[in-house]
This record gives sequence, structure tokens and C-alpha cells, in this order.
Amino acid sequence: MLAAPINPSDINRIQGVYPVRPDPPAVGGYEGVGEVHSVGSSVTSLSPGDWVISSPPSFGTWLTYIVKDEKVWHKIEKGVPMEYAATITVNPLTALLMLEHCVALNSGDAIVQNGRPAWLASVSFRLQNRVAFPILIL
Repeated sequence: MLAAPINPSDINRIQGVYPVRPDPPAVGGYEGVGEVHSVGSSVTSLSPGDWVISSPPSFGTWLTYIVKDEKVWHKIEKGVPMEYAATITVNPLTALLMLEHCVALNSGDAIVQNGRPAWLASVSFRLQNRVAFPILIL
């Protein structure tokens, strides 16, 4: 792995708050960006040197090396800033889900986000044109 953040969701898993948790012994980390080191002879979609993210996010991204099935990894462009690539599978998708599926909004409505978790606020703000409602971040 090249980079893997520490999210509140990682802490919640360690605390046992989430209903799904890995069997011990386990390594933390739920998202991140890695570089393919080597591949098996049957792997066709990835090559050594490719940058990848796991989707769905999976346990163990705090490791230096991870071995997982090819279908878990999705190739991304190396030009993506590493800090974005490492954090793309949790908070941006949370913001999108929140904006598109949690509440039915009508013309003239606005979204107020309280608390300003940095990534969530940033992503929500960038997504406001997609959902066509102003987002006010307090």
C-alpha cells in the first residue's frame, strides 16, 4: 500500500461498534491506494506498477503488502493525487449517498451541513452542482 488513512470508521471497527468486523488477528485500515507489486499468471486486468484502490473497501489497508483477489482491485490513474486516491472509497461515496438518497429535496430547498467534517464538507460542496441544491456548511 502506498497510502491509507485513519478514518473514524477504522476506529469504530477497532472499538467493535460496526456490526461487521474482521476475525482476529486482524490489521486495521478500510481504504487506501496501493501499487501492484506482482500478479499471478491468471490476472489479466492489472500489471505491476498499476495504482489500485479496493472496492468495496476491505480490511487490512494498513499493511505494506496485501494479497487479495483481482476482482477487489480497481486500477486508477497515477496522476490522481495520492491523498485523494487513498480516501476516495469512503467519504466521497458517503457524501454522494447522503445527497442523492437520504432525503427527497424539492425545488428551492437547500442543504445545511453542520459540524463540517473536512472531507465530507469538501466533497458535499463539490457535489452541489450534481444535486442542483445549494449546500450551506456551518
